[in-house]
Amino acid sequence: MTGLISGRLGVAGFVLAMAGSSVALAPAVQGQEAPRAVVDSITSAQFRAYLRTLRFAPDTEAGDHQALLVGHYPDSARFGPLATILPEEGAYEASAEEIEHGRVIARIGNESPDSYPRLGLLPHAVTYWWVEYDEHRERGRSVFIAVDADTTIIGRAVRGLEIIRYHQRFRPSQSMARFVWTAVGEVAWGWCSGHCCRSTAQAVK
Repeated sequence: MTGLISGRLGVAGFVLAMAGSSVALAPAVQGQEAPRAVVDSITSAQFRAYLRTLRFAPDTEAGDHQALLVGHYPDSARFGPLATILPEEGAYEASAEEIEHGRVIARIGNESPDSYPRLGLLPHAVTYWWVEYDEHRERGRSVFIAVDADTTIIGRAVRGLEIIRYHQRFRPSQSMARFVWTAVGEVAWGWCSGHCCRSTAQAVK
């Protein structure tokens, strides 16, 4: 399955316009969907331009900040990297089509010199949580894209994705993201298109 970038931007926003290997930013029309790019092969310049169209929560009131579990509870559990996850502010309003094409729903900062493979975290780096889900085939995946201080892509980790649906009358009123504890380490949780998105530790293609 390939990941595709799409975005829903406001009048003052920008769309990611791609021509071959070049990237240009152009004013967006309200409700316009950005052209799509394959996330598995997206260049650092293209991803950097896409990130400029996103807004993330400014603090952990809508996110989470904690030391992540390493090992297995209770016999070998210990504190691992200290990390902060912040949601992308428009993720909860994303359409089903956007999630099918794929989008970033959260940003994770690793404050420690250690990696955390299940979330694609590299030492002292920022990782963006990209999700994509085809509800017709009930298949999805998480792509954790790590970048350095210059927003150059330095790693991609592809993991599983679970979708939990709630009653159709229930709609979240804001984006949120959390770390979810399991006996073998944390996974990521967030709102996406009115559903609950949760990463899994399983590596997928």
